[in-house]
Amino acid sequence: MKHTKLITLLALTISSAWSQEPDRLRSLRDSYRSAVERSTAPLTKTYLTELEKLKTELTKKGDLQGALAVESEIKVISPTAQAPAPNDDDIAKSIEGTDWRNKNKAAKDGIRFEGGKVFFVDQSGGRRGYVFTNEGQRTLGFNYGSGQKVLITFDRQLKTFELSAPKSSFERVSPK
Repeated sequence: MKHTKLITLLALTISSAWSQEPDRLRSLRDSYRSAVERSTAPLTKTYLTELEKLKTELTKKGDLQGALAVESEIKVISPTAQAPAPNDDDIAKSIEGTDWRNKNKAAKDGIRFEGGKVFFVDQSGGRRGYVFTNEGQRTLGFNYGSGQKVLITFDRQLKTFELSAPKSSFERVSPK
């Protein structure tokens, strides 16, 4: 399992060195990673469950060193630890062409990232686009029509983000 992560990390490092990779390559890589994640998810879940049991058992026995070793393994194996966070420079590339929906089910608005702009799409299909800039720390920013600075802060896996104004949460609906 650790070898798989090392190979994946090496592949990601090498792939980031070639910033001019074809869209088809990115698409194939994303499909492959999704398939691997889906196929290994049940095994990973079982392994994590057993590790949690072992950690509890070792803690009850007073073997804190053993429990800490198991906790370290849990951190390495847990899904949030498996995929590295994208480099701030890669965020714009990673979200290009993606669609997002408001987590508030009553809201019908959506967001699309396209051509270096963030587009707000309303119920009628109208689009208002704003050029965004990289603000660092998985955050993009843009100036809204009134001149107000709005920040978009993504989660580690680029699956959700928080919009600073109006305060709302969005989730990705179209995979990249």
